Amino acid sequence: MSLADFKTIYWWEWAHRLIGRVIGVVFLVPFVWFLWRGWIPPRRRAGLWMILALGALQGAIGWWMVASGLANRVEVSQYRLATHLVLACLIYVALVWTGTRWQDERAQLLFGKLDKAAQPVTVRTGAIGLVILLLAQIYLGALVAGLRAGHAYNTWPLIGGDLVPQSSRLLFEVPLWRNFFENPLTVQFDHRMLGYVIGLLALLHLFNVAKLVKHGPVFTSAALVAAAVIVQVALGIWTLLSVAALPLALLHQATAMITLTLAVIHAASTIPPKVSARTEPSSP
Repeated sequence: MSLADFKTIYWWEWAHRLIGRVIGVVFLVPFVWFLWRGWIPPRRRAGLWMILALGALQGAIGWWMVASGLANRVEVSQYRLATHLVLACLIYVALVWTGTRWQDERAQLLFGKLDKAAQPVTVRTGAIGLVILLLAQIYLGALVAGLRAGHAYNTWPLIGGDLVPQSSRLLFEVPLWRNFFENPLTVQFDHRMLGYVIGLLALLHLFNVAKLVKHGPVFTSAALVAAAVIVQVALGIWTLLSVAALPLALLHQATAMITLTLAVIHAASTIPPKVSARTEPSSP
């Protein structure tokens, strides 16, 4: 590694750590102030404390990840990279979910009944299932990045000359489970297959919502999720064919977060606000 390359990595790492600390302060200071002023309802406090605790854990996980690249290698462990990324996404999901649900409950209190009735079980299950699958896909994407698997098998729809590679190429590591985390071919194949599954399920979910709900905000959010998933699949293929060109790889990552955001908001919209008739709206 040249000195110029090291300087580039250093400044990216320094900025990343600084932003992480700023995020912690931006969350902690208003949270403590709002608690002191009594502006946070008691039933919301445990969830916000949990988000704060996850943020602190994320800092520790970040150092654990960085430490894996300080000896015997110049890149971090793909296991630790994926853990760090998914924990960040879990914190983000918790923030978006909390904000969406809180906003709905406050609107319910201030303006009366919202146009948000309890949705059929299949709609709620499908919406939450898409969020879980997207988190799993982001984890696989981190493994692909950590193994630099996007720089290999850069053809589509074939991968290594086959639609489905032979088991002798997919599962040759011992013990067997290591193939799903350390074999670049297996990791990329899994990432592709789960992408197809999510795309299909997003469309099926949209059709189910159209059949059972027909119109309204839940249908609109389901359509946005399906559209974002299809765009993300197309971007993933484009990124692969470009041999993971950095601008496309970054766009693929950004679109993944946009898709996750839309999926969380959609899932939250399928559950009606739970507001007691005696509850008074708290306001700063």
